[in-house]
Amino acid sequence: RLVAAGHIDALRAASRQRRITLRLDGAPADWLPPIDGVRLVERRRGELRLGAPHDVDPERILAAARAAGAVSEFGFGPPSLSELFLELVAR
Repeated sequence: RLVAAGHIDALRAASRQRRITLRLDGAPADWLPPIDGVRLVERRRGELRLGAPHDVDPERILAAARAAGAVSEFGFGPPSLSELFLELVAR
């Protein structure tokens, strides 16, 4: 069945989810931002990949990370193609 059609950039921008990548030094090993809807996707060698609702304020996530440790990398954007696929087929 067809679940979506259109240009990939438009589909990614219209997604209900956002992807956050974060490298955080000095925080507890199980740290996650205390923000509703933000969830852990993957934790690997000091890097966190988080999922969040499209309307989450990235500044809140960054502020929470800075309060927990030293942020050496932070990225916020639409989901990857594979994440978008999983979101669309789950509907």
